[in-house]
Amino acid sequence: SRKEYSSSYRKGGIFIKSIYKMYQGMHSGNQKLQCVVCHQTIHQNQLLISFIQKVNVCVDCLSTLKQINQVVKIENITVCILYEYNDAFRSLLYRYKANYDLELKHVFLTSHLIELKRKYRKYVVIPAPSSSLSNQKRGFKPMLEIAKELGLKVIDCLYKVDEYKQSDQKYNNRKEVKDHIQILDFDLSKYAVLFIDDVATSNH
Repeated sequence: SRKEYSSSYRKGGIFIKSIYKMYQGMHSGNQKLQCVVCHQTIHQNQLLISFIQKVNVCVDCLSTLKQINQVVKIENITVCILYEYNDAFRSLLYRYKANYDLELKHVFLTSHLIELKRKYRKYVVIPAPSSSLSNQKRGFKPMLEIAKELGLKVIDCLYKVDEYKQSDQKYNNRKEVKDHIQILDFDLSKYAVLFIDDVATSNH
């Protein structure tokens, strides 16, 4: 009916107006944000997502990451792969982990943040562990910092018992990674778990 349509239209208008006010509040005072990747000024109006959440990376840098959103089964575990492991992703990951560029933690989930928060809102997030020596050198735990970006409950309960580095191993030997990781005294049986890691390895 016309009355119902009018009511829906007004509600939609209120929603759009609220989003616009949120956007104004986020970017008031002519504050200029710099991209954490290329350090150029971010033009927020180029990114629709910037109306809803703070964005720390420019559209040009985001476009270098090829999104694939592929869902596969690995030993009966559902794995969601967000990006292709291309040169841009490899370079960002190297800067983040090897050059200790902590600000890059904002980049990896930016394009997926809203959907991941919605989909896994009832899950706890467990980040893949790094070696204690690497964490000490960096001053942070790479996957833990990325996991925190989700704003969900994070349980940092895994740790490596030695300096085993999976990327240095041949494919067949990488299956042994479970022998180098232990879990703290924590009962996860009552939780739905989202495990987050940086690279999914195949035999191809």
